[in-house]
Amino acid sequence: MTRSQRIILVLYGLLVAYCCIWVPWVANLEGIKDVHQGYGWIWSPPTGTGVPSLVAIVTRIGVATGLSAAAFVAARRWKLLLLTVLALAAGFGTYDYWTMRAAEKQASRIDECAVAKVASEGCDPPIGEFQVCNGYYAAFHNASPGEESAIVLEAEKECAAEIKPGPRSAHDEIEEYRRQHRLKQ
Repeated sequence: MTRSQRIILVLYGLLVAYCCIWVPWVANLEGIKDVHQGYGWIWSPPTGTGVPSLVAIVTRIGVATGLSAAAFVAARRWKLLLLTVLALAAGFGTYDYWTMRAAEKQASRIDECAVAKVASEGCDPPIGEFQVCNGYYAAFHNASPGEESAIVLEAEKECAAEIKPGPRSAHDEIEEYRRQHRLKQ
């Protein structure tokens, strides 16, 4: 085994360790599975009900293994080895950056939706002098911070289901739109 192959094995071990301690987090809410919460250390999970995404971790380790194996075979050609290492670093960096950005955007949208539900108290526009409010997400003005947090958490569950509804056919989406907007068929 050459010196460059030993270096590749050490780098591969470090990369696998990185994949196991800097993990993508997902939350499983009622009716919604795998709401991405971004990346974080395994010992400090994000707030909420997050769990490590085993599928993403295994995929990252698989990619690291494939690229490291290619680098191990090409270790006698230093230019090819350098190109492989750079491709590996760029691939992981890009993947981590874009998945974290997408998770932050989705979490922000869910949080904005939940806050809007709580702040508006679920009230319909006034009809004459009456206004109908369902009160389900109503946060009373004298509510404690803990009570407000619990109300927002409940609203986040509903918002997550609304934002990420899951696969539906085009026909189902059209029918739902017609039903919501009371359009004739």
